[in-house]
Formats: sequence, C-alpha cells, structure tokens
Amino acid sequence: MVVLKTSRVQSTRLRRFLLLVSLVFLALGIVSGSTQASVSLGARFERTLGGAAVPEIVKQYGGEHFLPIQERLWVQEIFRRLVEVTKRKDLEYTLTVLDSAEANAFALPGGYIFITRGLLGVIGSDEAKLAAVLAHEIAHSEKKHGLSAVFRQMGLTVLMEVGVMAFDFASADLMRMATATLVQLLQLGWGREAEYEADAIGQIMAVQAGFDGVGAVSLLDDLFVLDSDDLPMKLFRTHPDTKNRRDRLEASLVSF
Repeated sequence: MVVLKTSRVQSTRLRRFLLLVSLVFLALGIVSGSTQASVSLGARFERTLGGAAVPEIVKQYGGEHFLPIQERLWVQEIFRRLVEVTKRKDLEYTLTVLDSAEANAFALPGGYIFITRGLLGVIGSDEAKLAAVLAHEIAHSEKKHGLSAVFRQMGLTVLMEVGVMAFDFASADLMRMATATLVQLLQLGWGREAEYEADAIGQIMAVQAGFDGVGAVSLLDDLFVLDSDDLPMKLFRTHPDTKNRRDRLEASLVSF
C-alpha cells in the first residue's frame, strides 16, 4: 500500500511537471512565433498589451495632434508604403502623431507607432528622413522588441502564466502588470542591441519601400547637431552612441 501511494504521488508530480514544461514552451513560442497557433495567440496578446498602454502614452505626450490635411496625407502615404513591405502580416499597424514639441518617436507592441510633432518639425518635408524614422519604429514591432523586453523584465513566472492563455486568455491582473511594465520600459528604450537591429532592418525596409536609404544617416546628423535640451533624452538614454549608429548606417549604404 505504501509503495502504491508513493507511485501515485510520483505520477501526479510527473504530470504536473510535464504540464509546467508545456506551458513554458507555449509561452516561449508566443515570443518566438514558432508555431501557427502561437503566432495567432501572440499577436492577440501583443495587440492587447500595446493597446492597453496607448491612452497613458497619448496622455503623457499632450494628446493626439491633427496635422493639416496635405501634411497628414503625405505622412500617411509614407507610412502605408512602409507597412506594405513588412513581413509580419499578423499585425495591423497604426500611426499616431502626438502633440509634443519633444523630438521623439517610438513603438508599442502590436503595431502601434507614434511620432511627435516636434520630430516632424525636425524632419520637415524630407520623405527619406520620415521614412527612416517610421521604418525604424516599425522594425521594433516586426522584431517584437517591446514584447520581449516586457517578458524579460517580468521574468519566467510570467512566461508560465502567459502560457495559460491557451486555456484562458490573459487575466486582468496580468495585463495590468504587463502594461505598467511596458510604460516604464518605454521611457528607457528597448536596449542598445534592439536599437542597432531596428536601425539595420528599418534602413532595408525604407529602401524596399522605394525611399533613399541615406535618410537614416541624414536624420542622425540632424539630431547630432541639436542642442541637448532638444534631444529626446528619455528615448536616447539607453540608445547606442548617435555617431556610432550613424557610421553603421552609412557603411551599410553600399549594400543598396
């Protein structure tokens, strides 16, 4: 009887362990997009997470800014051309102009792209520079930099809980925690390596959409000569050195 009881306990523990391993692999699949099911589930989570953070971000940056009709059409057309060359078709990309004088742009998970009127002022009428900015931010969504940063920050325990979404989509408590983490991380950026990757992919994307790849180089030249008070310090605090980024992008121009 004792042996039988011990065997049952071990069997129960084994089943629990196998279930836990399965949930972890499912959660990791959401980040990597390794299966069709996880791609769909991961995109839902991304969109929900990013959408939950949108109101707070819009509020922090003074609300939405409505451009004059001709400028709005120009910006939207450049954005549309870039979206057409994206590889991820599980996202619906949206662009919002924020009413802030700060020169800044960023992306939330799920395809939410933002640019400030301040940065549009720096860009002026140069379509190559605007394409470079928007492509860089789209690249963050393409490579899931924001989502990956949130998962890393929240740890393996949350990865396991996210795995439970296969049975019961993310709980309200989990979503609130993830959204708060996302807003905090956005102020710091997604990390230096993520910025280098977004630079490279964004430049390629801009060229594929028919824009001059030199736009990214020219824009960094503009930002480099701005006074420090005008730079988006929240964004660039963890970004690579501007000159280093510029030199990398210039060197890659020979590829085009």
